[in-house]
Amino acid sequence: MKKYVYVIVMILYIGLSIIVINYAASWMVNKNYSAIASKAEDIAILTTKNFALTDAEVEELKKLEFKELLQHPANIRLADMFDFEYGHNDIRFVYIMTVLDEKEIKYQVTEEYKNFYGTQTGTPLNVIWLVSVVTGKTIEETLNEDKTFYDDIRRYSYLRATDLTAFHEKVPTNELSDDEYGYVITGLAPIYTEEGTFVGMLGVDIFIDEYEKNASFVRLLLLLVFLLPSIILTTVYILFYFTNLKQALLTAQTDPLTSTKNRRFMEKYMSQTVKEHYQKKQPLSVIMIDIDYFKGYNDNYGHQQGDKVLVAVTKAIASILRNHTDVICRYGGEEFLVILNNTNVPGAEIVANRIKTAVDTLAIKHEHSQVSDIVTISQGVYSAVPASANCEKLYIENADKSMYKAKNTGRNKYVVAETEEQSQGQ
Repeated sequence: MKKYVYVIVMILYIGLSIIVINYAASWMVNKNYSAIASKAEDIAILTTKNFALTDAEVEELKKLEFKELLQHPANIRLADMFDFEYGHNDIRFVYIMTVLDEKEIKYQVTEEYKNFYGTQTGTPLNVIWLVSVVTGKTIEETLNEDKTFYDDIRRYSYLRATDLTAFHEKVPTNELSDDEYGYVITGLAPIYTEEGTFVGMLGVDIFIDEYEKNASFVRLLLLLVFLLPSIILTTVYILFYFTNLKQALLTAQTDPLTSTKNRRFMEKYMSQTVKEHYQKKQPLSVIMIDIDYFKGYNDNYGHQQGDKVLVAVTKAIASILRNHTDVICRYGGEEFLVILNNTNVPGAEIVANRIKTAVDTLAIKHEHSQVSDIVTISQGVYSAVPASANCEKLYIENADKSMYKAKNTGRNKYVVAETEEQSQGQ
């Protein structure tokens, strides 16, 4: 019962840990994103207040090629502002984008740039960057990383739903996106010319790939903090449980006095062994052994001495058997059962003789025996190729009958049960 309670508690703990980890990690990530988004939006607003354009400059900028734009005073002013005034290392791009009239549209998405823009071929590129700055890098450094970066078509884009909302509402905002350059939080603020004309939106891009790595680290850390103890405890419990289970099974199948197999083990083992011998058509032998006049020994020498006799006889029998193929079980009281795998009648008789000799050699004094002055045994032997896969009881019954026959005909001997094949042979 305790193991099931432990398993249920561990499952609940692990489930709760996963929920807490996801919630805590999500909360921390969202909190971090919110802070970055507010920062990007604030910088965009501040930039619009400190960066001036005229209506004339706007019209002039629209007509330039991308590489010409880089040399324009307006673009240089914006670059200087971020290189020297703000100096935020995590800001990657700063730009001003405006929407073109239909007559001003210069490009449509080609097959070559379909993946770059993430849209279908033929989509009109109706958004243009009036100024565009890669912060912290020179033109040469940028081109070394991407030779096509300043191709004129890449100065343009198309109006996405989020951009449309920003242009329409003309209020500061921020957005999270994952584009061809990476994971980006963008702060947007409306910008106007000195004459008061709405130009478009000034954008500040903060790339958060590093923040994502940190978020993954936080998740891993929380996972270790919450789950590692439960994993360790569960592993220890499993090892402890199965070690004890193995020991419990061994104890359940072992006679506590003689440390040999008990009757419970024998019943399962005989069932399996008979099936195997039936399938292989091999002979199987069993020997039922009983200590002669053991009750008289206990009555006169005491139960403690009787226990010593049981242990000594067990060891004597075991010393005769093959370690990997033969099995000895304490069948009950002073009775033992020996199972001889792949052994015929002559082989079983040899073993029975050796067992008798081994017990006689012990020379345990038994003055109250009616057959000898030392402890002796009576044995019943039964050997046959199993006639079916479920005839294990037949082996026990025949060996038991033969043992009683040995007891009734003088004891201190073995009797071999006569099988059908043996009687036909005679």
